[in-house]
Amino acid sequence: TNQQAPPLPPTSDFFAPVATATNIERCSVIRKIIMDTCREKQLVCYRIIAAPANDKNRTAIARISYLNDDSTDKIPLLLDFYLGMPLMITKQIPVLNHLKIFANGTLCFVLGFATQTMEHYITTVVDGVVVKQFTKTPAWLWVKVRNCTRILVPGCPAGVVAIPPLTLAVLIKMPNSAKLWSPRLTQFPVISALACTLEKLQGVTLEHWITISKLDRIHFKPQTLYVAFSRVRKLSSIRLISRLTLEYSRKFRPPRQAVAEMMRLIQLVCIPAYASQSV
Repeated sequence: TNQQAPPLPPTSDFFAPVATATNIERCSVIRKIIMDTCREKQLVCYRIIAAPANDKNRTAIARISYLNDDSTDKIPLLLDFYLGMPLMITKQIPVLNHLKIFANGTLCFVLGFATQTMEHYITTVVDGVVVKQFTKTPAWLWVKVRNCTRILVPGCPAGVVAIPPLTLAVLIKMPNSAKLWSPRLTQFPVISALACTLEKLQGVTLEHWITISKLDRIHFKPQTLYVAFSRVRKLSSIRLISRLTLEYSRKFRPPRQAVAEMMRLIQLVCIPAYASQSV
């Protein structure tokens, strides 16, 4: 294989995702961010098409490769990425279980890859972006696990490890049909983390900022927006795509019963005799 030595990881684990209301919106936002970033920074967009175990299915997979990963069991039929892009692990990786660091939802950054052949790309230009599509699935992807300071592989920097592709049966929801298709595919169990649904961001603390998509989405209820707002340490780290109106703010008004109960509890609070009266 080529490029066996991992490249050096970035100096910081910069992660500032867009929070979306739905998976469909997330996939759409990701595609736009990848192309815009590659165009603006003159980066190469690498593309990996899932490889079917049966060659007879290759044409069918290529025809539906545009499907969102929520229709493909979180195994992308088409994986686009640029070096340094954040990724999210979507499946258990058996050969790496001994590291006890990977789980569904683990965040990492793609650093490089190891190819299996010398002639490994088909190069095209799409909307001003150079796209290099692999002719064969790479042997592995080099990634840096977010906020990992442990040496995972001897001789590699902290947090750096090689992820192999998986071969597994993937349950695909066919477009405009109630039918399910379950071909065996070889692909990396990762999706882009440039945008995430709020469910996937639960428990994640962001050191930089979070961008929240349009607030008027029916799925963006106040309860779920609280998850987004609480991902950062300060209000200045929240970026809104749409204006926060007074009308929308009223959605956060608690029920009267909850307010009454809170006031009752406050009245029950007593200052101990030994406490300073100035407290």
